[in-house]
Amino acid sequence: MEARGPRPYWGGMGRAWLYLVGFVCWGQLRRSSVSLWTAAAVTGVVVIWVALETHAGRWELRQRRMVRNGPRYGQFWQCAVYEHLALTTGSTAGPTGAAVAAVCLGVAPALQAPLVQQRWGFMNFSIWVIHGVYLGFLLPVLTLACVHTFVDAENEAWVWIWSRPLPRSGLYLAQWLGTLPWSVAVTLGSLGGLALAGGTFGHLAWQLYLWPALIGTLAFTALFHVIHVFFRRPVVIGLVYVFFFEYLIGSLPGSLKQLSLTFHTRSLMYNSAQIAGYPVEMLPLTDPSSPVVAWWVLGGATVALLCGGAWLYRRWERWPT
Repeated sequence: MEARGPRPYWGGMGRAWLYLVGFVCWGQLRRSSVSLWTAAAVTGVVVIWVALETHAGRWELRQRRMVRNGPRYGQFWQCAVYEHLALTTGSTAGPTGAAVAAVCLGVAPALQAPLVQQRWGFMNFSIWVIHGVYLGFLLPVLTLACVHTFVDAENEAWVWIWSRPLPRSGLYLAQWLGTLPWSVAVTLGSLGGLALAGGTFGHLAWQLYLWPALIGTLAFTALFHVIHVFFRRPVVIGLVYVFFFEYLIGSLPGSLKQLSLTFHTRSLMYNSAQIAGYPVEMLPLTDPSSPVVAWWVLGGATVALLCGGAWLYRRWERWPT
């Protein structure tokens, strides 16, 4: 009989912990978060922009300019066709025209090959949509908005939760676990919306960049959870971190950018595109980390932030109201 004594205690703790996870995951849906709705509206605007650009064929190589303020590749091919017609019909093109025609006729067919068109178009889509808008803005901001929406320690229901016999580290981990499904759903959902709007290039981006986006979401969720719990104004601090540290430090040369979560997420996407045979030299990323290093850094950062945050939460007193 004595051996059965601890079971009700541990069973009550387990039920209370699962209730907390469910409360954070579902009970907070009644909250009206301006930050989440604003981030969702911005995502909708970006998806519409990508759909319009895809419909206009702006990601294709023929729409790109050869040099700044210069002719587009499509105009270059038309020039090659014109010179070909001029030479075959016997028109006087002169020595310069003949030389230009020879170069155009030699280069234009290679650039118009379907494989070259597909690879260059996909990398153009990756530069502007995935590496530029999604990683530079949408993924961290949507994660921050989800954490701010679903982790609300000022809710009246927390009075009951704090009265349960749960360790404070368990409270911390339960909050992160309850927030995680929504962070993953929102960030990957935005990636899916961009993939649908991007047509063929978007489908390729979904296949190659899904797993890097997932591990990046896990790391950002753990980071913003620490910021939300231990700082008075987590949204302000989170936005400063995204637009200053991640954007500035992540783009600097040297080893300092290794501290950026966005840099390692970009490196994973860079390596995925490289393995698939795409011209990754077009991407604005210097000295990317290897896949093993990037996975270890993002995974290690997630675990370290969770363990360190849970340890500090045991010794932390809430800010006085």
